[in-house]
Amino acid sequence: RECARTTICAVDAYELEPSTATTDRVCAERTTCGSSEYQTAAPTTTSDRACAAVRSCTTLEYEQQAPTPTSNRQCAITTLCTASQYQSVAGTSSTDRVCTDLSACTSAEYEAVGATSTSDRTCTAQTMCSATQYASQAPTAFTDRVCSALAVCSTRQYQTVAPTASSDRQCAEIDA
Repeated sequence: RECARTTICAVDAYELEPSTATTDRVCAERTTCGSSEYQTAAPTTTSDRACAAVRSCTTLEYEQQAPTPTSNRQCAITTLCTASQYQSVAGTSSTDRVCTDLSACTSAEYEAVGATSTSDRTCTAQTMCSATQYASQAPTAFTDRVCSALAVCSTRQYQTVAPTASSDRQCAEIDA
């Protein structure tokens, strides 16, 4: 009978079948994970490396954590702005979008420019009428106050109705 040395597996191989008293050890080349794969189980002297495909984020997700040689890509659902928010920073394939609450106009302001999905509304201070004006059109949530000059009675007229904040002075001719 003739004895032979048992095969020693190379560094890039693992033992597929152990040696016995009558058979030699069988070695197999270790799997190499591809560029679109990551390692799910490390190789040992008696087991192969296990690889899996790297996950792709959907169009409704962004990459929260990039894949590594030993971990999968982590995706997160992209934030959806509510009806009371606008998108202040657009999301990318690796960052979430940022939503910001819409500004609220005060009672002394009106909405000069309406909000869009990517911009806040613009609130503008309402015009204040001077002492020589009256509000000929009251402000609304979306329009400014309109001020008009108060009528001035001529030397041949007299005031019949005094002006108010929202009405003009009324004048009538003096009878001669």
